[in-house]
Amino acid sequence: MIDLLLIYRLDRLGRSARIILNSVHDLESDGVKIRSMTEPFDTGDPSGRFLLTILAGVADLERETIIERLWYGANRAARAGKWLGGIVPYGYRVDSEGYLVVCEELLPHSDMTEAGVVRLIFHMVANQGHSCIKVSEYLNALGVPTAYARDDRKVTRGKRKQKTAGIWRPSRIRGIITSTTYYGLHIYGKRSKRKRDLIEREVPAIVDIETWEKHRQSSEVIK
Repeated sequence: MIDLLLIYRLDRLGRSARIILNSVHDLESDGVKIRSMTEPFDTGDPSGRFLLTILAGVADLERETIIERLWYGANRAARAGKWLGGIVPYGYRVDSEGYLVVCEELLPHSDMTEAGVVRLIFHMVANQGHSCIKVSEYLNALGVPTAYARDDRKVTRGKRKQKTAGIWRPSRIRGIITSTTYYGLHIYGKRSKRKRDLIEREVPAIVDIETWEKHRQSSEVIK
C-alpha cells in the first residue's frame, strides 16, 4: 500500500491542469498523499487545495508557452528551407546543414541514382504515356530498390516488426508524379495532425515544371 507519492514538481504528474488535478483527486481518494520536492502545497486544507489549483494552472501555461515557442521556431526554420524531420522524399537527401539536395549517388547494387529513377518515372508517364502500373512493373523488373529497401526499413504490425515488401507499387508512383516537390515546391505542414499554416518553400527541382504538368494530360495516370 502506497501512502505517499513524492514528485519533483507538479508538472511531472500530468501534461495539463485538468490531468494534474484529476490525478491528485484520484490518488487522494485512494489514500495516497501528494508532496512536491520544490513546491509548498498541502491538500489537507482549503488554502492548500487553492494553491494546488494555481500551481497546476501555472504548469499548464508554462508547457503551452514552451510548445508555442518551439512551434514558431520550427516555422522559422521551415521558411528558411530547413528539413525538420520525417521521411525524405525519394530522389533527395539532407545535407550536413539540414537542407534538401538532389541525391545523385548510386543506389545499392544498381547503376541508377534516386534522382535518375525519379526522372525515369516522369519520362515514362509524361512522355511515353505509361500507366503507374506499367511503371511499377518495370522498376520491379529492373530490381530498383525502393526507399524502404534501401534503408532496410521495417513496419510495425501489432507488436511485431516486419520488413516491408520493398517493391514498387502503382500508388507509390502516383505519389511521386503528383508531388510538387519534384519541380521545386515543397509544402511544409501538410502531414501535421495539428492545425497549422502551410509553408511553401523552394527546394532543388529534379524535373522541370513542364514535364511535371504533362502527367495531368495522360488518362493512364489514374490507372
